[in-house]
Amino acid sequence: MKFYPALLAVWSTCFLAFYVHGQPSDSNPIRTVSGVVTDASGYILPFASVGVESTNQGTNTNAEGRFSLSLPEGEHILIISYVGYQGKKMTINVSDEPLELDIDLQADAAQLDDVVVYGQLTRGQAKALNIQKLSPNIVNVVDVEQFSRYPDVSAAETVQRLPGISITRDQGEGEFVQIRGVPEQFNSLTINGQRMPSMEPDAGRAVGLDLVQSYLIQTITVSKAPTPDMEADAIGGMIDFKLREANRDEELELYAGYGLNQQASEYETFGRDILSFYGVGGKRFLNDKLGVLVAGSYFDTDRGSLFNSRRFTDIEENVLRRRRTTDYDVNRERYGLVGNIDYRLNSTNKWTLTTNYNRYTDDEIRLQARYTWDNEREERRTRNRIEDQELIFTMLKGEHQFNRIKLDYSASYSVGEEDLPDRTEWRYRRDNPVLATLDRAGQDALSANTTFG
Repeated sequence: MKFYPALLAVWSTCFLAFYVHGQPSDSNPIRTVSGVVTDASGYILPFASVGVESTNQGTNTNAEGRFSLSLPEGEHILIISYVGYQGKKMTINVSDEPLELDIDLQADAAQLDDVVVYGQLTRGQAKALNIQKLSPNIVNVVDVEQFSRYPDVSAAETVQRLPGISITRDQGEGEFVQIRGVPEQFNSLTINGQRMPSMEPDAGRAVGLDLVQSYLIQTITVSKAPTPDMEADAIGGMIDFKLREANRDEELELYAGYGLNQQASEYETFGRDILSFYGVGGKRFLNDKLGVLVAGSYFDTDRGSLFNSRRFTDIEENVLRRRRTTDYDVNRERYGLVGNIDYRLNSTNKWTLTTNYNRYTDDEIRLQARYTWDNEREERRTRNRIEDQELIFTMLKGEHQFNRIKLDYSASYSVGEEDLPDRTEWRYRRDNPVLATLDRAGQDALSANTTFG
């Protein structure tokens, strides 16, 4: 037992030496160096690498392109790198005055004999590649600069462009998403990191993405391998939609589109129009401390579909037993809004308030005719229904950095509702001996609108 005092003395000496060595001396105190990394156009570069030459100190910029380093007073050389951009070295002098850096990187353009690759065209892809490279698990990231080039109706159709993603469709439009073949009930969908509510009682935990419009989203991140910080039911993976927010530069974008399809309906309320509007405006005030962005989108389409099914008594002889024809006329209207306000007190303190509203209305008329040859019976079904969905999301978030301590907090509210305000269904049938005189080889022109005298 006599060796305990000696052992305690050794440990005390080691701890004291480590403590004294690890603490900054009064002659060379530690200061905080912060800044933001952008490209030549002023767009932020998230997850850029920032290191100190000849040391093992370094960090990465956050999602807003900002970084913070703790360095002793004196002269240091910073090395900044980013995929798709030329690396940069710069000398800084750390003193007792706060040091805020604005670092811009030049696009790395490579010219071949007949091909020129410009960084401007790959800026969104470069951001996505850096996020994917630094992620601890398997993820795919797509930026609005990429998916805004495609005429996607909803977020479901945008997500399906990523590898390993498949979707189910309703009347030709994307609705539910599967990750690597796992059913939609076992995937987690979030907005700004907060869980999206399910609005369809029959879908269980699955969330339909036909409500969310792609134009209101800044980035989409698909995590294909669960990590401990995910929801317990995210067996297949997780998809997070980050809503748009103000950039460093002023932006104003307006879009309008119109088209016609081959829809043919006997109802005047259902036409062939395809109408789309989108707009976004953002600006920073008070020396870039206050950022404000408002975005809105509207999409309206009329479409129809015709389904035919046959059941045969004798397949080899091609003899029909029953035939069913269903004619759909559909009008779908979507509109959404995003409002974002952020305030940066300084480079290490920020508050963000985000509000999102989405509305989706599906007005459908279904005509169905069923003809059965065995009992010479004709059956008709008519269904009219309106499906009204609404999603509201609000989030207040704070991000703070106190020397080496980071504090993040958030409060959010989300609600999803589905209403069926107008739903009627009629069904009637009759014996029809005329069927016996019609062609049973499946080549006749019977449809949902066919009637007999």
